[in-house]
Amino acid sequence: MLHFFSLVFSFASCFSLLFSGLAQAAPSCIPVAGFVRLDPDPTCSITSKYSGPNYLVSLGAAPPSAACFSVSIRGPLGQGLIATGSAGLTVEGHISPVSSSAGATPSVINESGVPSIVDEFGFQETRRFVTGRSAIDFLGGRLFTADAGVLAPPTASNTKGLGATEQLVITGGTGVWKGATGVFYANGSSIQNWAALAGQVCRP
Repeated sequence: MLHFFSLVFSFASCFSLLFSGLAQAAPSCIPVAGFVRLDPDPTCSITSKYSGPNYLVSLGAAPPSAACFSVSIRGPLGQGLIATGSAGLTVEGHISPVSSSAGATPSVINESGVPSIVDEFGFQETRRFVTGRSAIDFLGGRLFTADAGVLAPPTASNTKGLGATEQLVITGGTGVWKGATGVFYANGSSIQNWAALAGQVCRP
């Protein structure tokens, strides 16, 4: 995403030199940390950057303002942007192994004993599951991720939501990131707000 990432390497002051070295060497995995922000993208450019997934916008299930985002990434000290990109919410099927019932994202749950709200669909909601895809441009190439997250709904005292956690699995890349794998974790409400991101990227 979805809700999707701030890539900066531990030696932030040598960021450019490190990327240059990656083009020649092949380290296994590199830890990353920083901050990520998502802002509405009315052009929904993710649909052209990362073709194939079932985007909510392409299915007519949501407008771009609610389901497509531009991505901005800063380093761990909040310095200037180190990467930009696009993200979009998708529809992914899921099955409950307990009840054998099937559904699709986005989906909501109403947990016993947890304060709920009436969401925009008219359902009682305590948390929401979302999926998405992201394409992030870094120096040397582009990374692609498949994203899944859990969101807590906003309240009167916290209009940005009670919190969010998202996992972004790297599915590949271009340039120096061709064949990349790894995973990022975003913690916090990143829509029009800076949220923490950490994880690692690995090259073959």
